[in-house]
Amino acid sequence: MRGRRGVAAAIAAVLGLLALGASTAVVVAVAGHRPPPAVPVGTRRLPPVPATDATAPPAAAARPTGAVAAASATATPGAPTPAPAPPATAPTPASSPPATVRVDETTAAVTIRVGTLLDVELHGDPGDRWSEPDTPTPALLLRLSGSADAATGDAQATFRALAAGDAVVMIERSTSCSSGPNGGVCGVEARRIAVTVTA
Repeated sequence: MRGRRGVAAAIAAVLGLLALGASTAVVVAVAGHRPPPAVPVGTRRLPPVPATDATAPPAAAARPTGAVAAASATATPGAPTPAPAPPATAPTPASSPPATVRVDETTAAVTIRVGTLLDVELHGDPGDRWSEPDTPTPALLLRLSGSADAATGDAQATFRALAAGDAVVMIERSTSCSSGPNGGVCGVEARRIAVTVTA
């Protein structure tokens, strides 16, 4: 009996050792598969890499100038069309002076347009003196000025044609019996110049 108990005790001891060894192996195996603790690693900025032809950014395209820029702006779709420049206005011509017609003591009739100036120039001498020309139709022919020179016998007047119609300029010549400005008057001759005014 004692021999069997001794064998049983020995077997139990061996089994206990085997169980302890197996537990230790499992613990070691588990510990072996555990990841190592993370160790913080310090970081630092890397120095810049010098630019080369391969790494340099592409240069910006040169902007077009002059006619190329104008053509590009014109051809750009969707761009607003510039307003055309206003046409140049021609300068207003200066108003020309009114036309002037001259008549004398030999004129019997004349035709002028509205706005025309009529100069009446009478040539005399100390023995035959002309008086200032005048008109009985001022609504058609307005007298602007007039004068007579007794020393020379000359006279003149300027008229402006105002409206269309038939006007008259009256002229008068005095004949002296003796020469000189103080000579006596022997006769008076009245004349008229017919003036037709057209529009």
